[in-house]
Amino acid sequence: SSKMLNRDMTDINPDQSKISTEDVVIRLEGKMSEMCEHAALRANFIALCFLLSTCSFCFFLINFQMKYLEGSLIQNNIFFQSAELISNATSGYLYFIVGPRKAFSMSFFLSIVGCIFLMIFWHHTTWVPYLILWANLGVSAAFNMCFIGFVELIPTIFRSRVFGIGNTFARGVTGMAAEIAEIPYPFP
Repeated sequence: SSKMLNRDMTDINPDQSKISTEDVVIRLEGKMSEMCEHAALRANFIALCFLLSTCSFCFFLINFQMKYLEGSLIQNNIFFQSAELISNATSGYLYFIVGPRKAFSMSFFLSIVGCIFLMIFWHHTTWVPYLILWANLGVSAAFNMCFIGFVELIPTIFRSRVFGIGNTFARGVTGMAAEIAEIPYPFP
């Protein structure tokens, strides 16, 4: 089947009249060697595998750290799950409105700032739930956008194999989150 290869991890402008790249149509037969031959497919695959690994690791690291944070475990988990609900509801819109590159950058920036504040103010029991919300908003949004990215940026003929490879790699990396979460403060 034929597939257009005009999308990559660059900013996607919603105004179609301003796109300056031309569509390139190639015939794909479904061989994994084709993923390595085409630069856009290869770059998207590598970027999405890296992003999925990073998001999965960070999401589970925050989850495993919940038992060590100050304050009520129940209240902290309610804020954690609220952030996940909000980010899952809004991340798709963010992805399609500002494009994948900006959306991932914004999500990671939000999460990094939230985690830094959480490391600094971990002993303030009134602030911890809000900092958890802030940190998890970014991680959950980026984690959700990884799944959207696999659907949007990888041709259908490769999608299940590529997602399986990426998910296997990400789960291998994520397995270290439980061990790293047990390192005493201030490291994780």
